[in-house]
Amino acid sequence: VRFLLRDTPRSRTQQKLLSERGLSALCSADPDFRRTIPAEDVHRVFTTDAASCLADCSCVLVATKRGQNQAVHEQLTQHGVTCPVVFLQNGLRICEELGPQSYEAIETVVSFNTVYDMQASAITLAEPL
Repeated sequence: VRFLLRDTPRSRTQQKLLSERGLSALCSADPDFRRTIPAEDVHRVFTTDAASCLADCSCVLVATKRGQNQAVHEQLTQHGVTCPVVFLQNGLRICEELGPQSYEAIETVVSFNTVYDMQASAITLAEPL
């Protein structure tokens, strides 16, 4: 699994913090749930290099806000993605909005939210999966 980050000042700050602290995933409804990416693994897991990240994917999960779909679609097309792409968002008709795709676009409805605390390097799920 690799995470493709936008190449922005905020993403670079985020990546620097993660490389110092790692990342923890927690669940507010399950105090025993905890998954961690250690700081020493951050450079292999998080990247802003779309070409290397998308080169040999067998599946892409899109977890952006819906307003970013067109930019994501253009990036996927630019890098020749042909594997299935799952849009993890609240809504349907994504395929219709994007137009023709070189990949299989799969629309889903996500019924949970997460809260990201950059300073604590933690993502908290609102409910158990």
